[in-house]
Amino acid sequence: MLKNLFIKNVALIDEVRVSFLEGFNVFTGETGAGKSILIGSIGFLLGNKSDKSIIKSGSEYAKVEGLFEIDEDEVINSIFEEMGIESGEQILLSRVLRINNKSEFRINGEQVTMNMFKKVSSQLIDVFGQHDNQNLLNSANHIEYLDQYIANYVESQKNEIAALVLTYNEVSKKISELGGDERLRAREIELLSYEIKQIEDADLKENEDEALEARKKILINSEKIHNVLSAAVDSFSDKGNIVGIVKDITTGLSMISSFDNEIDNTKDRLQSVRWELEDIESTLSRLLNNVTYSEKELNEIEDRLDIIKELKRKYGNTIAEVLEYLNNAKLKVERLSNCEEEMKNLEMQLKKIKNDYYDIAFKLNNVRVDKAKQLESAIVKELVDLGMKSAKFCISIKFPSKEEFDQYSSIPKNGLDTIEFLFSANLGEELRPLDKIISGGELSRFSLAFKTILNLDDKNKTLIFDEIDTGIGGNTGSVVGKKILQISRKNQVLCITHLAQIASFADSHYKILKFESSDKTHTTINLLTENDRQSEITRMIGSIENHNFAQMHSRELIVEANNFKNKLK
Repeated sequence: MLKNLFIKNVALIDEVRVSFLEGFNVFTGETGAGKSILIGSIGFLLGNKSDKSIIKSGSEYAKVEGLFEIDEDEVINSIFEEMGIESGEQILLSRVLRINNKSEFRINGEQVTMNMFKKVSSQLIDVFGQHDNQNLLNSANHIEYLDQYIANYVESQKNEIAALVLTYNEVSKKISELGGDERLRAREIELLSYEIKQIEDADLKENEDEALEARKKILINSEKIHNVLSAAVDSFSDKGNIVGIVKDITTGLSMISSFDNEIDNTKDRLQSVRWELEDIESTLSRLLNNVTYSEKELNEIEDRLDIIKELKRKYGNTIAEVLEYLNNAKLKVERLSNCEEEMKNLEMQLKKIKNDYYDIAFKLNNVRVDKAKQLESAIVKELVDLGMKSAKFCISIKFPSKEEFDQYSSIPKNGLDTIEFLFSANLGEELRPLDKIISGGELSRFSLAFKTILNLDDKNKTLIFDEIDTGIGGNTGSVVGKKILQISRKNQVLCITHLAQIASFADSHYKILKFESSDKTHTTINLLTENDRQSEITRMIGSIENHNFAQMHSRELIVEANNFKNKLK
């Protein structure tokens, strides 16, 4: 259960620490006071996606911490063991989001990944809100709701189906790699053969494009190259050229080199320079003689480069990659041309997998049809307890014939059942799909009934009900309050409500207040005393014209709620 919640720099909250008790904790407040901030903070602590917009204006980060007290829990202990974190009687979850949108997740002070964090938090808290109600309206989710209720009965079949789906997809992928059916395979062979011919006709050479680009550069700049080289060669031929000068100096130094070792060494160095210059002169003359410009050659190079560019655009970024593509294409054509036997075996495998799948899906269907009746009865009983005396609930389960299934191009991960919830709230009204018939108030009670049934086995967990009273009021509110109170005797409940009838059943009543100070808006959460609690319920009743009546009614609600609590003890 959640013992303590610390919120800092979230939306309008500067810093608040709230301690929670066992049982039924209720949160109320004026519209816009910040009740959604509390739920948002808890969602943030659960690891829900958030961005810097939740950070209080002017702050560098937002932080939420939750201290949980747990009994011996095998699931949580195994998760902690897997993470290498020591488990105990308390768990501290902490999340920080900084202004740069970077999150930090910690469990018992140790930094963990978001996925590790969510794996733990999901075992501690369940949030039930209007979003969950909308999920109930989507028939695509109904199979999951049924399977959650009968999990122990369908686990083995669902595991078998999951394994078959995996194998089916692997075999299908192999068939696809072999070109699919015969016509598709023939088309692929034809395409690959065209590509192979196109590449082979080009007769590519490794790094050929680099050599062509270098030659093209020379041809384009041949005039400039010729002029510079010519001037250089002429400089070596002129009177008083540098080679002659070096030669004269070397001759002079030779006459005195015997008198001084350093002069002799300098003479040798200069002689080396002279030989290098003579070699350079020879190289420049050769380069000058090789400089030619051919427009025909330039055009041929550009045409060749265009061919290479087009091949690289289609088959790879480099000539090496194009040649690798060519080799792989040849191998694939060879495989596709000689794969009849392999294809036959794969198609036989696929057929067997589908047959096995259908048999298991049929068994799963039998379990679902049988156990669905139990869920129908349980839900109707809950709806009656919630004041819907004439409510009817039916789970429609449709299963395809073998002939119909043979036309499937893939196999579903949850079996072959098409499941839809049918509902009728009033006597004489025919059963119809949930989303076609149910009102907002009825949906809130229907959702509560479902949550009650699905969480019967959960204990010592924190359940959060976010405005589950949407669309209901009056006596129905009292009925819903009693149902949530009953749930709170097994699990800690945190409930945000607008209804005085529900708030009157609280074991602990918190008020969320918004106020202005220093030109800023702030939100606080305060635990109410018994007197303050009665005043708040009076406010929620909202009888401005007759305040005395509202006070009397609030006292009656609290007395009625206390009497009901005493019956539960």
